[in-house]
Amino acid sequence: MAEQFAVATMTALRGILAATRWLRHRWDEIREPRNVKIVYWCAYWLALVTGVLTLMWPPRTIVGEIGDELTAVWSLLFIVGGAVGAGSVFGGWWQYERLALACIGGGLLVYLTVVCYLHITSEGSRVTQIGMILGFALLWVLRLTMIWAYNYEPRSRGRH
Repeated sequence: MAEQFAVATMTALRGILAATRWLRHRWDEIREPRNVKIVYWCAYWLALVTGVLTLMWPPRTIVGEIGDELTAVWSLLFIVGGAVGAGSVFGGWWQYERLALACIGGGLLVYLTVVCYLHITSEGSRVTQIGMILGFALLWVLRLTMIWAYNYEPRSRGRH
């Protein structure tokens, strides 16, 4: 019994060590600034998931104002932008990432316009939604300013 436990423990430790090496290798493959790229990768995934969930369960107050079709359009813009952005941020394919930013920006613009309209025409405040949309939009504007100059991330002559 003790021998089986020791074997199982050693097997588990080898698996953990292999997974740690694999993660470290993947981490080392990400060009600097790694932390920025990971944050944007997460933001792209957030846009993608938000688009999918909005397409599946659209907000009724917005659908009532702009219809199912336009709600589906800005959901699809989030989906395409999130997928393209998540797929391109680590590779340094900035021309694709700019496409992603344009899609997400278009979706945010439609959403912001509708929320502002609802703020003016309906009861209650939508200032929180407006602030969060604008805050998320600033994240995309910042990324756009970071990648504007080139189509691809400049590479050094060294390892990366």
